[in-house]
Amino acid sequence: MGQDPTGAGDFDLAELMQPVLGEQDDLAGLDRPWSPWTLVFVTFFAGPVGGGLLFGLNFKRIGRPHALWPCVLGGLVLQCVLAALFAWLLLNGTLDPGDPQSRGWGRRGSQAVTVLAGMGLAAMQQRRFRLFEASGGESPRLWPYGLGAIVLGMVAGMLIVGAVLNAAAVPLGAGG
Repeated sequence: MGQDPTGAGDFDLAELMQPVLGEQDDLAGLDRPWSPWTLVFVTFFAGPVGGGLLFGLNFKRIGRPHALWPCVLGGLVLQCVLAALFAWLLLNGTLDPGDPQSRGWGRRGSQAVTVLAGMGLAAMQQRRFRLFEASGGESPRLWPYGLGAIVLGMVAGMLIVGAVLNAAAVPLGAGG
């Protein structure tokens, strides 16, 4: 045991000398990943489909290519679930289809759920990204991919939400 210089108590010197990195923390497969927390910001605008694609590509960049398709499919499934929830809230009268503010609540709720999912994915990628940063790596520009993901997310979101609302026969607009 050693004495803590701050006076907060004793500490185990042997525990402090244990390596933090394990065998899974090698540089193999790292290919200039983006900051996972920057992806969370972009996901706010890109939605589940665009965000899922970006996080999937970043998993590939951090050397975990097997997670690419689950992220993409997860984004599609999340978009469908959120669209179905929105349709259900409209059909049961919780949200008013003629009220723009009601549709705004649906959009903000969708963004909140998408950002929370993105935060979970960012936490999963953070360790590998820190390893990349510690090796002196520099991340590539995100904006072209981010802009593409935002456009993709908007188009996919409109198509999926439109298809779900049409299938559920939800009347939109003041005229019903």
